[in-house]
Amino acid sequence: TAGPNTRRINLGGRTVLPGLVHTHLHVHNQTPGHQLRDEIHPGMTDRGFRWTTQEEGMAKLRSLAQGKAPGAWLVVPVEGEGDLDEGEELAGAPTLAELDQAFPGRPVSLVLGDRFAIVNSRALNMMLERYPKGIPEIVQGPDGKPTGLLRNSAGRTMGEFYPALTSKRVAELAPYYKKELEEPAARGVTTLSTRMDQVSLRMYQYLAK
Repeated sequence: TAGPNTRRINLGGRTVLPGLVHTHLHVHNQTPGHQLRDEIHPGMTDRGFRWTTQEEGMAKLRSLAQGKAPGAWLVVPVEGEGDLDEGEELAGAPTLAELDQAFPGRPVSLVLGDRFAIVNSRALNMMLERYPKGIPEIVQGPDGKPTGLLRNSAGRTMGEFYPALTSKRVAELAPYYKKELEEPAARGVTTLSTRMDQVSLRMYQYLAK
């Protein structure tokens, strides 16, 4: 109820809605797919592809690795059959040992969405050196050894080790992240609550300056 100290504003027939807090909107994950379809996704070294068979997938990875400096990262987003959320694995996925054999001395990560990855020993050891007590959900086989599959916490943590974007590249990409925010803002969303990867965090930090 309006009181004697209530401020009244004539809106001229317009409507005002309260600000909305969205507690589960991964707007940062949507940016590459919506705004950067023709770009190499931020944090990746190469364009992604659909994983069909191990033979074809490994051939594509070898092709992408050609021309890269010895020891340079190979970080590639892939899609394929297999519901990782339900505990399944990517159909025809390579094991850690198979990636080791195909790419000796090179850290490799096949990125599956924002929470899963398949890596080789070179990549996995980087994470274990920083976190010697281990990270939850480094999947192990019946022999107790890592299979190469990283789920959830482990998959996200692996992102800390991917090649860092240059300041110039952040400046180029940040406007796309801002543009993606315009859609929820137009719906009245004023606050988002979400987990966030290292690359996206740098984008929003740049925009906040």
